[in-house]
Amino acid sequence: MPAREVIALETQLTFDAQIWPYVGFKGGSEMGVLSGTWLMQRHDDRWFIFSSGFMNEEGEIDMPAAITAMEAVRDAMATIP
Repeated sequence: MPAREVIALETQLTFDAQIWPYVGFKGGSEMGVLSGTWLMQRHDDRWFIFSSGFMNEEGEIDMPAAITAMEAVRDAMATIP
């Protein structure tokens, strides 16, 4: 199976297929660390890479806040000319 197919199996965030016909994801986490990188093809055939990282030396990552931040970047990228 080609790598692009493998990384498209789980995207972790929800993507509107009308805007993003292809999304691939690779990420990881451990206590206090969260990272993710997306390879995205927009409906106008432009390609984007979005990478994020969060760290909390004192404990768990605030997942709702991290997801909100990542979704905000995803939504902003949808409107880049």
